Amino acid sequence: MSDQTDKHDVKEVLLAGARQVFTTCCPEEFPEDRADDSFKPDRHLHREILFILHGESRFLLNGLVYDARPGVAFLLNKWEVHSYGYRKDDHDLLHLWIHFSDDRMYGSLVRVSCAGQYRPAGSHMNFNEDLHQLLKRRWNMLEKIPECDSGVKDLLIKPVLNIVFEEFAMFQFGMIEYPKENTSDITVFLRNYIRNTNGRGCSLENLEKLSGYSRFHLTRLFREQCGKTIGEYINDIRLHFVKEADKRGLKQKEIAVELGFSSPAAFWYWLQKHK
Repeated sequence: MSDQTDKHDVKEVLLAGARQVFTTCCPEEFPEDRADDSFKPDRHLHREILFILHGESRFLLNGLVYDARPGVAFLLNKWEVHSYGYRKDDHDLLHLWIHFSDDRMYGSLVRVSCAGQYRPAGSHMNFNEDLHQLLKRRWNMLEKIPECDSGVKDLLIKPVLNIVFEEFAMFQFGMIEYPKENTSDITVFLRNYIRNTNGRGCSLENLEKLSGYSRFHLTRLFREQCGKTIGEYINDIRLHFVKEADKRGLKQKEIAVELGFSSPAAFWYWLQKHK
C-alpha cells in the first residue's frame, strides 16, 4: 500500500462499519493461536479502539493472536495486554486508532509501509463529546455483562462504533467540519504516541523516524505548543503510570519493562531522580 491507497475503498470500509468486534468482554469463536516472540506486549492506563481499513496482519490481545483484516475492530480496555507497535512482518496497512482520555476521544490514521515502519496519515479528529460519552457508557455496560454473547455485543457496541466510524469518514473526506485544536497534527501525534507507549521507544531518533521531521523541528514545535519539552512530557507520563501501576500491585521489574527501561536498576535510578 502506498500513500495513494484507494480513498474510495477506505471510505467504503468506514461507512460499512465493523463486521466483527473482538473484546475480552465477549469471547468469539476463533483459532486460539498463542503469541510468539515477534509480538511485543504493551498495556496502559486508557482505552483504545483499533479498526482495520486496509491490509492484513495479526494482532495480540491478552495472550491470543487474532487475524486483523479490513472491517475488524478491537476494543482494548485499560491495562489489557496487546500488541506494541508493529512487527517486521507487517506491511501495506492502514489503521484507524481511536484513543480515550478522561475528557475526550480522538482518532487518527496510521500507515504501515514495510517492515513495521509506520507514521501518521491524514488529520487527527476530536470527536463530539456526546458521542464520546455514549460510547463510554455502552462500553461500561458491556463490561458488566459476564461472558456476554455476540448478540449482546452487537446490540450494545456495534451501532455506536459504526456511528463513530461514519463520523470519521465524513470528517476525513471533507463532508463535515470539526473544530481543530490549536496545535499541529504532528504535535498531537507525538503526544498520543508518547502517552500510548508509556514513553517507551520515545528517543528523539525514533520520533524523527516515526514523524518524518527533524528533531530540531520536533523539539521546537512541541515546546511552543505544549509548554514543556518532549523529555518533560515523557517523564510526566511515566510518573503517572508508576502511580497507577503501584495501585495495581505491579512489580518493579514489570513497570521497568512497560516504561522501556533496560533494567529495574535503571528504572529505580530514574524514579529517584524524578519522583
